[in-house]
Amino acid sequence: MDNSNLWKEYRRAQQQRREKRLPKRQDIIESLTRIHGFRITKLTDYQFRIKHERSPKIVDIYPIHLRYHIINTNERGQVFGEKKLINFVKSVFGN
Repeated sequence: MDNSNLWKEYRRAQQQRREKRLPKRQDIIESLTRIHGFRITKLTDYQFRIKHERSPKIVDIYPIHLRYHIINTNERGQVFGEKKLINFVKSVFGN
């Protein structure tokens, strides 16, 4: 097998892993509305905008790699672990 085929296989495997974890992470993000009262706007399958009525902050979450962008401060980063995502969002908004 030549290098180009190895890279194609690698990319395909990576894409399958991302597709597998996407629905679970989308559900976690959407649960913020049901459980904690955040307003969630699904901009695309890969980007969610989060707001809370008691805060002027706006946070975009990208579920594939659990990256975030706090719009108001232009802070960007990554949350390490699905279980930490809800606590991270709550901490941003001071909940």
